[in-house]
Amino acid sequence: MDIIRNLPALAPYYNLPAPLGLSQEDIKRAFDFTQQDKAASTRASYRSSFRLFEKFCRSRGVSSLPATPETVAAFLAAEAEAGKKPATIGRRCSAIGYAHKLAGYESPTTSETVKATVRGIRRAIGVAPNRKAPVLSEIARDMARNMPAGLKGVRDRALILVGFAGAFRRSELTGLNMEDVEFTDEGMRVTISVELTEVDRRRLGFKVEVHDEMEKVGEGTHERFVIDREARVPRLQQKIDAWKAKRG
Repeated sequence: MDIIRNLPALAPYYNLPAPLGLSQEDIKRAFDFTQQDKAASTRASYRSSFRLFEKFCRSRGVSSLPATPETVAAFLAAEAEAGKKPATIGRRCSAIGYAHKLAGYESPTTSETVKATVRGIRRAIGVAPNRKAPVLSEIARDMARNMPAGLKGVRDRALILVGFAGAFRRSELTGLNMEDVEFTDEGMRVTISVELTEVDRRRLGFKVEVHDEMEKVGEGTHERFVIDREARVPRLQQKIDAWKAKRG
């Protein structure tokens, strides 16, 4: 049985039976609204992650919905052993929790067993990303101005400006479709709401949602780390001074 098809907010298309007394139109209307609970890209990611979890559970003869905390922890550990990054493992965990909530079960991902497993994975394989230098506004404008004439140049100019304005990753930018873009009137107020969802020693996790005056237009997560300013700032200044002296 495909469990995903019975969870309206994750189902890729409408395929639900109507309970006694309700018409297919009644169920379809509710289904259409449940699809708006998460962005289409988030739902697709959650579907993929939960199906991987289902496959893991079937291979071991254990239940995926509802699942025990031990089963979820074992799955996440297997993903870590397979070389998956902490961000991917966190997404797997979120998908499993969301599927359980949709099905009316208590999420096993809230248990200390699963939380401790995730924290251990982050400490064991989490490494600082190799960040690239950012493109500043002046550079973005110069790049856009120097695009060649013609349709290809217009396309590349749009990619640069939209990518810069939206702070999109490459995968997010290349995955953008026309139906994902909505033009809003100039001057419309955009509100960003931030909710603290997790505290792990010095790491703070936040849920971020973006609304314009009509609807929710985006969502995501954000992490910050608490630092000891008195200990860090002098060391940073020493490094800056040494760098300047080296450059002459």
